[in-house]
Amino acid sequence: MSVFWLIVAIALLVTSRTITHKIRPDGLGNLVFGLCNLGMLACLGLAFFALMEPSRSTSGYPGQGADTLIFIGKCLGGLLVVIGIGWAMVTVQRGRRLQQDTFDGPDVSLSLDHSAGVVVISQRGNLTAHRVPLGHLVVEMKPYDDGDHKRARLVFKMWPKGKEGALLSPEKAAATMTTLAEVHTWLNNARDALAWVRRHPGVELDAGAIRQSWDEASQDLLRYCRQQRSATGNPAVELHQFGDGPALSYVAIEKDGQVLAGMGEHPSLEPVTLPLVPHGSRRVSVTIAGTAVFFDLTDDQVRILQRLQTMGQLRVAETNR
Repeated sequence: MSVFWLIVAIALLVTSRTITHKIRPDGLGNLVFGLCNLGMLACLGLAFFALMEPSRSTSGYPGQGADTLIFIGKCLGGLLVVIGIGWAMVTVQRGRRLQQDTFDGPDVSLSLDHSAGVVVISQRGNLTAHRVPLGHLVVEMKPYDDGDHKRARLVFKMWPKGKEGALLSPEKAAATMTTLAEVHTWLNNARDALAWVRRHPGVELDAGAIRQSWDEASQDLLRYCRQQRSATGNPAVELHQFGDGPALSYVAIEKDGQVLAGMGEHPSLEPVTLPLVPHGSRRVSVTIAGTAVFFDLTDDQVRILQRLQTMGQLRVAETNR
């Protein structure tokens, strides 16, 4: 019996080395290759246990009753052990492959260029290679069914860089991301590509860290403007909006109608001499450093400005609307 299992193991070894690479699609070929290797290991285990089996009766069959159960139990136990070892070996091999600086998939290839600080994306059949700065790669994976096959759409995008190290508004950056490549591949290959990206720290965009940096810098600017006010307590109306940098356009309308405003990456508050200009019922423009800046108002802010205007403490330009 041990000779039989050895012959089967050799047949599976030859099959895995000569036939599986010809199977299409590639995902199915990889699956058959792995199963052949697991089957080969299982057959070697069965051959070993068959060789170690105590001598049989002259009929060539194991003894009756308990001997038969023991024999079957050993075979099944050995098969489970070998399958477990084989699965662990495949998992370790996959882990090592994903730790390398290059991922070579059937439809997309990824590689790290540490000296240039970029990750290079190449598609099969496409001469164009995309070079993305580390920390600016965004990968989206969407699985779908193609008949009886499990496939996925991989989309590679690049998060824009600010000029001279300036921070970009996360909302603006997300809206202006560049789509570099869109790949349709087998689901397992897509999962491997995504796992490769995430096993290399610093390759993929850290959206949480970017949002935190933006929020901290923005709140520092807002606090800097508020500290420049001489009046105590909160202003009657406070308007502000952030831009790339970050930069801040800030307006404080005090309870006595005085208007202070500043804008830029280091805004200094100065009195506003020109009247506020309404645009519709809930929008107003304020001239800051010679530039008209538009702000949207809440219902409460509209009521407060109307009251200050009625009391003669706030100048609001007249419009034809």
